[in-house]
Amino acid sequence: TSTVSSLVLFEKPKHILGGGFVAGTGVVVMHYSGMAAMTRVGFRVEWAPGLIAVSYLVAVSVATVGFWIVFRLLQWKPHVERL
Repeated sequence: TSTVSSLVLFEKPKHILGGGFVAGTGVVVMHYSGMAAMTRVGFRVEWAPGLIAVSYLVAVSVATVGFWIVFRLLQWKPHVERL
């Protein structure tokens, strides 16, 4: 089933870290491309490189922790398809 294949893909910490990196990067790209689009319709946006870096770290961290929690829960209850 899909649950078993998910557990196999994420059984190593480096896979969870990689997944968190990819998901967090996706969140940041979507967020900041949306902010850039707002400038095209007349809104003024000020970019603060430090805040962008912090938001990137938060997004990657939260995604990684989320993946870790979900896949640890699935190891305890592998018969559960959805949480």
